[in-house]
Amino acid sequence: MVSAQKLLIDACEAESVPRYLASDYTADYRKLDYGDIPEKDPMKDVLTYLQGKQNVKGVHVLVGLLIETFLGFVSGWDAREWVFRFWGTGEERVWEITSYRTAAEYVAAVALDPTAVGFLKFLGDRKSMAEIADVMQSVYRIKPRLESLGTVAECNQRRLVDGQNDLAKLHA
Repeated sequence: MVSAQKLLIDACEAESVPRYLASDYTADYRKLDYGDIPEKDPMKDVLTYLQGKQNVKGVHVLVGLLIETFLGFVSGWDAREWVFRFWGTGEERVWEITSYRTAAEYVAAVALDPTAVGFLKFLGDRKSMAEIADVMQSVYRIKPRLESLGTVAECNQRRLVDGQNDLAKLHA
């Protein structure tokens, strides 16, 4: 991913294209250190590469988590048991989510605006795990069970013990 984006950035520079729309579409990763969330490291590499360019400005669209990806990967969703497993009380409104469709609309609007540069944050919605379960109940007529794995502090402590960094940087 990084080498392909670098080639595209170089092509923009060679052809005097003033902006490069980076493939970020995620939460704000700028406060993360390398290794905090390894999947975000390539985005940091692209950002650093863009910052070294004189004639190409980076455009970074940040949309939080994509709900379609969130349900299958991040959330602790178990479709067989119809349960969300999470850290905290379930009432924390920390899940910044956007749908693929809405993210595409944001990106299209940004691409069409020649003055759009830098980091642009958009948000489809901010929900708690309990609110996401309520939405699922309204759609599927079955409310998912909510299962806390412990407190947020316990989660952060466990991550530190496991050699991972504090995810709170994403929300700082």
